[in-house]
Amino acid sequence: MSLTPTLKNRRIRILHFAKIISRNDFVDSIVSNLDTEKFEVVIITFEDTSLTFAPVFKEKGLEHINLNIRNAWHFHKIIPPISKIIKEKQIDVFHAHLFEEQFTGAFLRMKFPKVKFIIGRHYSDEIYLLHKNIKRKVWIKIENFANNMADAIVAGSQMVSDLLIKQNISQQKIASIPYGFDFTDYRYQKNSSEETASVRNKYKVGENDLLLINVSRLFKLKGQDLLIEVFADLYKNYPNIKLLIVGAGDERQSLEEKVKQLGLQEVIQFTGWLKDAHKYVSASDIVVHPTLSEMFSQLMIESMALQKPLVINKVSGVPDVIQHKWNGMICNHNHRDWFQALKYLIENKSIREEIGYNAEQHVKKHYQICDVIMKYQKLYQDLNSAY
Repeated sequence: MSLTPTLKNRRIRILHFAKIISRNDFVDSIVSNLDTEKFEVVIITFEDTSLTFAPVFKEKGLEHINLNIRNAWHFHKIIPPISKIIKEKQIDVFHAHLFEEQFTGAFLRMKFPKVKFIIGRHYSDEIYLLHKNIKRKVWIKIENFANNMADAIVAGSQMVSDLLIKQNISQQKIASIPYGFDFTDYRYQKNSSEETASVRNKYKVGENDLLLINVSRLFKLKGQDLLIEVFADLYKNYPNIKLLIVGAGDERQSLEEKVKQLGLQEVIQFTGWLKDAHKYVSASDIVVHPTLSEMFSQLMIESMALQKPLVINKVSGVPDVIQHKWNGMICNHNHRDWFQALKYLIENKSIREEIGYNAEQHVKKHYQICDVIMKYQKLYQDLNSAY
């Protein structure tokens, strides 16, 4: 089956496909900033929901189609409506985001060989960290199938590019494009003094206290168990520190039990998931993210843009953005590294302020969406120049 070739006198038609999209997340940043004189965008999602605030596609003149399908593996329900859209809209490029979506894209690539297929690789090495051997093998086979079918794979970090090369993916197929951010968005706006006071008073954080904050899903790969253990040792020497853990997940109960066993319920508090988590980050003194696997941490960019010193594990994206002790602190996932990094920041207010300042300047210089979007536009144009 073939489609009408792209004509030079019309816009390139791109279909973006993701399970869900939140306002100003990685996918929304792309679709909302493409040059509408050169590109026509159609967005398909499984669900009409978001993790924070819903995108404003309609207000931006973008066509959004919700499949209203909750199970990403129900291909018998997914393939027919997307196939119809591809034919009716004469789509030139199918850009699939995340894991299940790329599998759907690979099948559609076989059905529509003239449509260029791009994978947005928004995960790093999580598959290889799966404990169940059979599941890991199946998912790797799915990933390899999709990678082989793709015309291009967008890698948002050097670590992911290196991983793809180890998987024998051609360098020519890999498009190294960092994530881009709109720093005028609400998430990157610093609190007023009243907003900061409100957050700190709510959790009884005194004027002389140091507030550490972690914002993340609560499950084992996010490393909060190590964070709690390190905090417990630090608290013995620095009784003015407090920790907020913002997020939800399967590990919350066990983490709360750990805190209870350590007798730290008054100084380590769990907030649950918050839509306005950025206000809590802005009210903090140090941001901590002991994640074991990440593609490109949203919390990293958010905290740096808010001029906060960040301590984070050396996962995908981190070495690309952070220079250790200049605009952040990079750790290996062990007690000693984390203890020393936090001790260093706790004891040095001027260093915290300097790192925070450098962090904000760096991300706002190098990760503006207006610059990054030009790389996506070139990728779409290059792929379609083959017609």
